[in-house]
Amino acid sequence: MRPYQISLFIFVIIALLVIISLVFPEGGIQIFGYRFDFPAPQEMIRNKEKETIDPELILQQQELAQLDSLHHEFKDTLTYYAKAMVHPTRFYLPNDDYSFFDSFFKEAEQARSSNRVIRVLHYGDSQIELDRISINMRNYFQSVFGGSGPGLLPLYQSIPTASVYQSYSGEYTTYALYGDGSRTKSRDYGLMAKTFQISSPGSFYVSTSAQERKTKLAPYSNITLLLTHLGEQFKATLSQKGKPAISVETISEPGFHTINWRLDTALSQFSIQMNGWGNIHGVLVDGKAGVAVDNIPMRGASGTFFSQIDGQLMQQTYREINVKMIVLQFGGNSVPSIYNEKSADKYVDQILSQIDYFHRLFPDLPILFIGPSDMGTRVKGEMGTYPYLPYLVEQLKTRIPAHGAAFWNMYEVMGGENSMVAWVNKGWAGSDYVHFTPQGAQKIGEILVQSFETMYQFYKLRANNSDVDFDELFQKVK
Repeated sequence: MRPYQISLFIFVIIALLVIISLVFPEGGIQIFGYRFDFPAPQEMIRNKEKETIDPELILQQQELAQLDSLHHEFKDTLTYYAKAMVHPTRFYLPNDDYSFFDSFFKEAEQARSSNRVIRVLHYGDSQIELDRISINMRNYFQSVFGGSGPGLLPLYQSIPTASVYQSYSGEYTTYALYGDGSRTKSRDYGLMAKTFQISSPGSFYVSTSAQERKTKLAPYSNITLLLTHLGEQFKATLSQKGKPAISVETISEPGFHTINWRLDTALSQFSIQMNGWGNIHGVLVDGKAGVAVDNIPMRGASGTFFSQIDGQLMQQTYREINVKMIVLQFGGNSVPSIYNEKSADKYVDQILSQIDYFHRLFPDLPILFIGPSDMGTRVKGEMGTYPYLPYLVEQLKTRIPAHGAAFWNMYEVMGGENSMVAWVNKGWAGSDYVHFTPQGAQKIGEILVQSFETMYQFYKLRANNSDVDFDELFQKVK
């Protein structure tokens, strides 16, 4: 080939690349689940260097200094809370209603004095596995309002948790709306969207873990078995290792049942022997009174299936076990398949339909949705935020409060776009650029707890000054 022919060939190739870059969609194209990008002309001639983010500095900026209201004028106190309501760590509330969590705080304050347990259900994807983030809420609420124990446990835990050691010996069939497991026409999945059907004798065992002893989750003195009895007689026996059975409960009527053991002597380990035919929805492992926070991780789930659970069963279960707040933490599993604004809007619509379903069943319960974290993928050769993740978060932040639920922006708390890269470099997130390490989850959990603490202190301020028109004063200091 002659020199001019080689030059012409190179020129044609460059021209074709430029033309393709001009017509190629900015967000790339999706083919068989894979996204393909093509750099713009300016990116072909220069490499834009991403800004570096110091996650330590970001979290320091996100931390809201605590206010000792005893040493400040009332106006200064109001100014502090007004700033808290627009801080990056704030809850985005329906109609900016700062009394949104008041019903929960009131129930929590009364739980110990009324000798009962109230519950917070924390549903989420694999980001909350190992009891991550839930454990921060649990430690905080139990330190303020009382309570002990890890809360709701499945019959079989496929992913070990840091809170307890548990096991089950016996045969069972799993029915679930996500992950592994069969579907059931009865919609009898229980509050975990996963149930375990047994028809032969088996034994469920729980003991404290080293992590649990550190966080003072033990002892247990209030154990409850949740099940749908399917026929004939069902017998459950609670016992300690090497000791006689503490009590035996037997039921013969079909339908949903709770078998409860309230014990005078607290336990650090126990087992429940079961014999009969039933769907086991979980075991509540609690203290005598206070707040329980139930960690319900759903690996691979997008959080769009709760409406497939029998509504009457959900209502009966929530009422029986005193659920007073619902926390939903989803979105991360859907991000990789979102490749334009339309697909993001569709996912938000699905989430809103689930929130609406919860509202229909439980109109008085506060619902909090925790949005997805930043997530990293290779964008034009470099690790960066998934292209439509910022748009998705913005839509969740705007539309969820409009549907009567609160929203907490984990993406914003982390530092926003490209923050996951910095968290990985810091050792606060894994090499998949998706999941937090234990250190990173602890950081996020601490900020979330701080957000709840701010709302609770403001609740107490208003409760102690019932003669003050806070709406009017708030407008003056904003």
